Amino acid sequence: MESIYSCLDNKTFEIIDSKNIIIVESKLAKTISILNQKGYYVDMFSVAKISNPFKISDAIHNLIEDKILDIDNHNERIKKAIKYAASESTMIIFKENYKFDELPEGYEAHDNRMFYYLTILKNTETISFKSLVELDHELDKSLKDLEEWAEKLPRII
Repeated sequence: MESIYSCLDNKTFEIIDSKNIIIVESKLAKTISILNQKGYYVDMFSVAKISNPFKISDAIHNLIEDKILDIDNHNERIKKAIKYAASESTMIIFKENYKFDELPEGYEAHDNRMFYYLTILKNTETISFKSLVELDHELDKSLKDLEEWAEKLPRII
């Protein structure tokens, strides 16, 4: 995988002449390394961000509190809309469509793509939102589960 980015030395700010560098968020770096070393080549990846779901849930919560938005707490259509509008996903797109017997908890696979949807809604009958701390813990657990899953995969090269 050749990078389309250039890197700058953080002391001299000179361009580092290397197209063999892949920039990976630290939280996902070990997993991406493991997958590629085992032959599950990754084309693209991203880590879910907790700020966007939290901002949306805060806005919805304030509208409900101010009685501007009246929601029937048993309305599954409203919950579904909130779930997808106020979620982020950790995503891995593989170069090929690998078939996995199992996936990490909470992950879904679609063709050559694997997702973990970090949603702001709690899994309750009523519409209630996770706290920032709960979102952060969930994200950390999902990334830990992903790394452990990658470590258990067999080599294909």
